[in-house]
Amino acid sequence: MPKKRGDIRIIAGDKQIILDVMVTCPAAPSMVNRHNSHLIPGVAAVHGVKKNEKYLPDLPPNTEFVPFVIETGGRLAKTTYKWLDSFWKDVTEERTRKLRQAAVRS
Repeated sequence: MPKKRGDIRIIAGDKQIILDVMVTCPAAPSMVNRHNSHLIPGVAAVHGVKKNEKYLPDLPPNTEFVPFVIETGGRLAKTTYKWLDSFWKDVTEERTRKLRQAAVRS
């Protein structure tokens, strides 16, 4: 299978971040049948991350690849919200950082 390209590219100084966005539905028959997503919260997002990482492209130096996965009901994959939290950690104004982190969690 060919390597994937990302969907969103963020450039910050000499660092590049490639986001590979995926929306997954925990109510999809394949998710319910294979992964019991109707019983296990967040399992569809976990499998979305694994699927995105399976086809990780070759990356140039100073480049980070982020599988950005969200379920149709709004649940973010754990890796997605951890990345979002880390993305805002360099924001120096405390109030702005807290507002942005709160928006990630809602």
